[in-house]
Amino acid sequence: MPVIYPQIRNIDLSEAQRYAGLQQAADWQSSLWTQVCQELLILAKPQATYQIYEYCSTSGMIIAPKCYQPNSAGLKRHLQDAQSLVVLAATVGGKVDEYIESLFKQDNYARGLCANAAATALIEQVADYAGRLLEKTAYFKQGRYLGKRFSPGYGDWQLTAQRDLAQLIDLSEIGLNLTESCFLQPKKSITAVIPIFTAGKASLAGCKTCVQQNCAYRKLS
Repeated sequence: MPVIYPQIRNIDLSEAQRYAGLQQAADWQSSLWTQVCQELLILAKPQATYQIYEYCSTSGMIIAPKCYQPNSAGLKRHLQDAQSLVVLAATVGGKVDEYIESLFKQDNYARGLCANAAATALIEQVADYAGRLLEKTAYFKQGRYLGKRFSPGYGDWQLTAQRDLAQLIDLSEIGLNLTESCFLQPKKSITAVIPIFTAGKASLAGCKTCVQQNCAYRKLS
């Protein structure tokens, strides 16, 4: 499977503050945020890998050597009108986890909070970057384009679906492991399904369409 090495030069600070629950306190510890983001960019080793599969929107089946029918009404709705999809895995590497854990062990909670949130923003940027690179490949020069990502743990798609996605993509290509509880290691990593559409089709996605109205990370606009 192909491996992508996203080049991220800046971490989206507004997104990091949202993940920290500080959307309304943008000026809080501004110099600390800057320092933490710089340190994370030095430590991070962004990588992503992917596989493209055909998809049957009628049955909700991902057509693979071992076909998979996700048990999620939300995902099936998200993939409506898609005839193919991308299974994506991405990570920022283990050193980021070690850095965050060391801060909390040192009781450096403010810095740890910022680092944890900024690393979450960073992995989202890595996945977005991978998607943009994908759309530049030959497969997407025939009127195809990517929709929005949808990951295990979103809406009604259970986290245990990580096991199923691990059958569709080689997590070891980018140094990922899956724990017995279906969490990824390193922690700042994601798996996702991304619908592929042709012109005129689009997926409904994002905070405005999510059923989890009380999510702490919900975007305000």
